[in-house]
Amino acid sequence: MDFSTHLRASGDAQSTIDLRTRHLAYLAAAMGRPAKLATAAELEAFLGTPGWSADYRRSVRSTLTTFFRWLEVTGQRADNPTATLPRCKAAPPHPRPLPEDAWRRARKHEEPTVQAMARLAGEAGLRRSEIAQAHQNDLWRDLLGWTLTVHGKGGKDRDVPISDDLAGFLRARCGSAWMFPGRFDGHLSSDNVGRHLKALCPPGFSGHSFRHRYASVLYGR
Repeated sequence: MDFSTHLRASGDAQSTIDLRTRHLAYLAAAMGRPAKLATAAELEAFLGTPGWSADYRRSVRSTLTTFFRWLEVTGQRADNPTATLPRCKAAPPHPRPLPEDAWRRARKHEEPTVQAMARLAGEAGLRRSEIAQAHQNDLWRDLLGWTLTVHGKGGKDRDVPISDDLAGFLRARCGSAWMFPGRFDGHLSSDNVGRHLKALCPPGFSGHSFRHRYASVLYGR
């Protein structure tokens, strides 16, 4: 039985499946043997890895509990070593909108695909995984203007209104199918998009700062 198949059958987005797969690969590398053989003590030590953010720690814990519950239910383990894992506290909200000078530079980036990523994040509030999955068929026009159907976390879609200017930019300068096609097939990975956005940020800011910038502008209207 394959855990990725189980997640896919559960309706998880591919970005979620990829993230959980990476978490388990990191665990296996840290132990030096398959992740499914981990003890409760090894899982707690892994969850306590120094330097992780609170959000990342919570994400890893979610992967571990989901994985070992699946192993137990499918009879691949007789126990569930995550039963005693401590809860992970959520990080207090601390939005850091991208500074306007950095935003202006990103919006005028010389490479159209990078500029499009920045504009989708900063003008429409898309996450990096949502940018990666953007498709030309998701862009449509109604009586009020242009709308982009966004494929969000947990397989949930939402419709986001965008400006005529941004819609025209995306239609003219991005791929004819996937807006950000991969090198060989499909679309770019969310990690790839994240690296491009991060490169546009000044020190101390992340690609998510574009989304914070969008929310701040929206709140101020």
